Amino acid sequence: MRIPVTEDDTDAAELYKAVLEAGGHVVLSASDGRRCLNLYKAAMAEINSNGRSSKVPFDAVVLDHMMPFVNGLNVAKEILSTCPDQRIIIASAYLKESLNDSLNELNQIVEIMLKPFEPEMLAEVIEDVSVVEKLQKLNTGVQNDDAGVDQLLVQLKAIQKLGTI
Repeated sequence: MRIPVTEDDTDAAELYKAVLEAGGHVVLSASDGRRCLNLYKAAMAEINSNGRSSKVPFDAVVLDHMMPFVNGLNVAKEILSTCPDQRIIIASAYLKESLNDSLNELNQIVEIMLKPFEPEMLAEVIEDVSVVEKLQKLNTGVQNDDAGVDQLLVQLKAIQKLGTI
């Protein structure tokens, strides 16, 4: 899998990269939101110029919620505006606030991992592609119903691996 990981904590970023690469993944690192957006735009340009059939340039995009310059939600918002099918995973120490922000800013739920977590857990979440389909169904329900954040949090916990939220 090809995955950009955007994390401003250098030590955490290095751990995530080491674990993911040990699992055979290709990891592109960015230390802030602007750099991640530049990586994403370059990957989209590559898809467009090569005529690749894939709609998304990456298997998943991992974003720290709080970063300098452009925060993770704003990066996700820009990515999803150009590529609505892109899988986004936001790492945050503030679960309920991140879920609420994703609903308000993105008009959808994205995967959220509660910090701190073991780097191996990130690899497990990324490799569990069954969550993507379940999340799409949950987002369909969100668009058709104004469910409360607490209710959505319960539903999100039910589809993600234990320990991620």
